[in-house]
Amino acid sequence: MKKAADIRSFFEKTLSSSPGRNQRDDDTFPRGDCTIMPTPAFPPSISEAEASTNPSTEKMDRTKEKAPESSDLGTLESGPKQPTINFPKTQSGDRTRSFSDVYYKNHPWLEYSVENDRRYCFECRHFATGDIRDQNEKFTKTGFFKWKKKEDAIEKHEKSDKHSDCHQKYLEYLMANAAGDVREKVANQSQEAIKEKKQYLRVLADIIYYLSCQGMPLRGHDEKADCE
Repeated sequence: MKKAADIRSFFEKTLSSSPGRNQRDDDTFPRGDCTIMPTPAFPPSISEAEASTNPSTEKMDRTKEKAPESSDLGTLESGPKQPTINFPKTQSGDRTRSFSDVYYKNHPWLEYSVENDRRYCFECRHFATGDIRDQNEKFTKTGFFKWKKKEDAIEKHEKSDKHSDCHQKYLEYLMANAAGDVREKVANQSQEAIKEKKQYLRVLADIIYYLSCQGMPLRGHDEKADCE
């Protein structure tokens, strides 16, 4: 027991014989509030800076913007929207140009949006699938608004493979709807005929019931002059 006490006293002396240890610890890790310096803001990269000031980039972004959507175009039920109005005029160089309703006669697929003064292809809008670009996209999504050389643009679109395919699909749609209308009319006529025959049988049943209740025989005539 005495030896254990001597060992404890040895460690106490060793710890107490290290002056300034706590002092150095306190100096190494100072107490008090620590001020956190804000993280410096890094300058934008060269590519970002160029993109924000490069006019070609701004032009590219503008070209990606979608044209205003038109809500006044025709549906499959109504057909192409072909208004006959006083079309607005636009200045093109030293000439004034505008759309004309004369094009409806030779190009029945053509429709016009009053909201944004643009032309569209009714058939391609509803039946075009896959990737649509160039001239076909102008008549399908964005709308065509350049009145200069409009005849060439219309003919070029009308002769394209995309338009021919959509035109065929539209004709098939019309034929399917017409066949559906015929079947519906036949079905309605059949229902009317069945209804009339049921009414006829009901009248005959009432006559037979009345005669049987009165004890009267069922008699007819043979349409002869002497037949009573």
